[in-house]
Amino acid sequence: MKLPTLPPKIGPSVENAVVNRPLWLWVEDPGAQTSSLSLRGVTVTVNAHITKVTWSMGEPTDNPDTGSSATQQVICDGPGTTAPAQDQLPADPHDWNPDCGYTYHWVSKKARTNGTGRWPVSATVEWTADWTSNIGVGGSITLAMDSNTSVEVGELRAVMVNDPDANLHPGG
Repeated sequence: MKLPTLPPKIGPSVENAVVNRPLWLWVEDPGAQTSSLSLRGVTVTVNAHITKVTWSMGEPTDNPDTGSSATQQVICDGPGTTAPAQDQLPADPHDWNPDCGYTYHWVSKKARTNGTGRWPVSATVEWTADWTSNIGVGGSITLAMDSNTSVEVGELRAVMVNDPDANLHPGG
C-alpha cells in the first residue's frame, strides 16, 4: 500500500503569520485508503486512516536568542481542520480558536533561523492500518510519514503619527 504524502497546511494565511495570532494546522485528508493483495489463496485487505498529526513548529521552547534547540510541538487528533476563509474569521484574533493550531511567540529573524528567516515546520502524519485476511488472521499497525514546510513569522506594531492637519482641539 502506498500512502499519499500530505503537505502541511498553515492558515488562514501563511504569508501573513504574526506573533500572538493563532494559526490553524492541517493536512488534506484523502479519506480511508484501502488495498488488497491475494497470493496462493490468501487475501489480505488493509484499511488505513489518519489517526493524528504531530507538528514540530520550529520555534524553540525557550528564548531563541539564547541558543535553545528544543522546538515546540503540537499533537492533533486526526488531520486537523481547514482554516476558515479570511472573511469568515472573527474580527478579533483573540477569538480565533483552531481545534488544531499554534500561536508563535517569536519573530523568525535570520539570526534565529540559520539565515533563512523562516521557522522550519514538519508534520508527521500517523496512519493506523487495520488488516484482515480470509484465513482469520488480522491486526493493526501504525505507519508514519513526514512532510515539511517553513513559515516566516513577523510582528505587528502600532505607529503613532502626528498629523499636522489633524484637528487636535474639538471646536477649534
